[in-house]
Amino acid sequence: GDNAWRLPQMHMGWPWLPESRLNELLPPTLSLQRLHAAVIDKGCYPGQEIVARLHYRGGSKRHLHGVELSQPASAGEALQIDGREVGCLLDVLRQEDRIDALAVLHDEVVSQARGGRLDVFDAQAGIRLCTAWPP
Repeated sequence: GDNAWRLPQMHMGWPWLPESRLNELLPPTLSLQRLHAAVIDKGCYPGQEIVARLHYRGGSKRHLHGVELSQPASAGEALQIDGREVGCLLDVLRQEDRIDALAVLHDEVVSQARGGRLDVFDAQAGIRLCTAWPP
């Protein structure tokens, strides 16, 4: 019941995957190398070949971001712009005066953000980009 530990973990970029997004996202998309939670040059683990191939062929085009939501949303929800999925929410934490979330976003969409803001859910809501974690 106590979520006090979740906010600092969220601000550090430790992703918790909602059940609906399990087996969908690769370690580079979640920026797990910076946490030393995945490596590309050592060992053999499920998905390691895909992760290494992705790394050596240009990297992931989606990355983890800390965002603030303008309205409530659920973990696992797809973020859409003009009917096209541009990312998804991983973890959402509502506080008294704001809603923080971790989101995986397409790099192309992030580069088009105006003033660090994006209109999502087909312009019915907005997100403010707070933190970006490189691969």
